[in-house]
Amino acid sequence: MTQNGKFHRSYDVQQLVDRLMKAKPGELVPYTEIDAIIGDHRTSKAIGRIHSARKIVQSETRALFEVVTHEGLRRLSNEQIPTLGAASLSRIRRESIRGAKRLSCADYDALTPEQKRKHDAAASHLGILAECSKPAAVKAITAKVEQENKKLTFDETLKAFR
Repeated sequence: MTQNGKFHRSYDVQQLVDRLMKAKPGELVPYTEIDAIIGDHRTSKAIGRIHSARKIVQSETRALFEVVTHEGLRRLSNEQIPTLGAASLSRIRRESIRGAKRLSCADYDALTPEQKRKHDAAASHLGILAECSKPAAVKAITAKVEQENKKLTFDETLKAFR
């Protein structure tokens, strides 16, 4: 809901936010408890409320929750958070490859010059994402980070590929 351009949380979302904020690292908030707050967690409306609550809790408290299939939401410990990077890189790689395959369906010669530029820019972006998220590239960056013992700048990251 919005009023004067500001988002207002629904009562159900706020109740779920309050519950998730109380969860300790490693704690599982079972779907039975979630259902008591927002209704059946399997409905599209409830899924949206759960998503909103998780985003709010993440932005306000930096607490992350993973979905435990058929069980509920588990708050990740600080030690578990760094493991999320590998899964994100894998998803980014798969989606960038899929996006490039979708672009290849266009009849390039039939595109206008402006459409060709948009096509080429998107293909370039997707190509670099796929290339940078290859396991070998991830390994090279990881090795450089371990060598430098710090997060790399953009330029340092690009140099790690060479």
